[in-house]
Amino acid sequence: MQAHRLGTFALRGLTHSARQQKLFDWRTKTQQKVKAAQSPKANDFDYLRDEVATRVVDRLQDITHPLPHAVDIFCGSAHILRAVQAVSNPSRIESLTHCDLHPSILSRAQTFYDGNLAGPDRQFVLDNEQAPIPIEDGTLDLVISSGALHWVNDLPLLLRRAARLLKPDGLFLAAMFGGDTLQELRISLQLAEDEMRGRLAPRISPMVRLRDAAGLVSGAGLALTTADVDRIIVPFTDMFALMRHLKGMGETNALTTREIHCGRKVFERASRIYEERYGFTDEQGRKCVPATFEVVHMNGWAPAVSQPRAKERGSAQFSIGDLTDAAETVVPASKDSP
Repeated sequence: MQAHRLGTFALRGLTHSARQQKLFDWRTKTQQKVKAAQSPKANDFDYLRDEVATRVVDRLQDITHPLPHAVDIFCGSAHILRAVQAVSNPSRIESLTHCDLHPSILSRAQTFYDGNLAGPDRQFVLDNEQAPIPIEDGTLDLVISSGALHWVNDLPLLLRRAARLLKPDGLFLAAMFGGDTLQELRISLQLAEDEMRGRLAPRISPMVRLRDAAGLVSGAGLALTTADVDRIIVPFTDMFALMRHLKGMGETNALTTREIHCGRKVFERASRIYEERYGFTDEQGRKCVPATFEVVHMNGWAPAVSQPRAKERGSAQFSIGDLTDAAETVVPASKDSP
């Protein structure tokens, strides 16, 4: 792999100025995703989004009422569909419409249907956040997305459009990669470039933070919003192995301001820094480096008269100071092998 083909996950910024400019080149991103989908080795690189989808669908099993009509925004290789099929269809989904950047991606997704859900003929291309959505507003019970929103230029706009598709008391459920994603790679590259070039090239864009996620969902007009964070740690033999996997996932750099050419020596230095700072020996005695993928989960409900309402200020029967025994929640890291 050429040094200038460095891949990173890049997540959009949340400021008004960032939304006004196009951070990401969707044409380049589409080409990357199509190439990944058409690769004979595509299955080898599904593992990360498969894991995220499994965790998203696990949350669906806590929903008591049925969500029969759903759409998967940027479905990829049918990761959500496969997770739903693996657990005997939580929330009694009857139809799952797919959308993604290109017909070839949708064609691959279609191959994973097991015949128990409607959906193979219900798919459409969404090649930017303003592209037409051929679904009538207020007709869906569930809008879901998994590991795919981090390349959207105007995420608030897309979430507002997604929210309008929901019936009253319909659910929006999504997971996207967040602020600590690929932190080891980011730091190693920054240190190497500063040391060897005295400047930093635009390789990693602003990433969504947990504190922003619930606000994004409520800003789309949804109610009862929640957000939390999860982490997946994936071991690789070295930094270049990580980069090859990112390329295989179609997750290489698509920033509009990306620098095309960069000396190989910078990446070699970054790889050494990566190993020096983060390297470890696994249980089999092999040298590895970790790659962190932070997953920000967020959900919200389309407003409905049946939903619970927050109580008025001053109506509480106890003081927050009485909660002296509250436990601190620590999210454990999971370690998946490629």
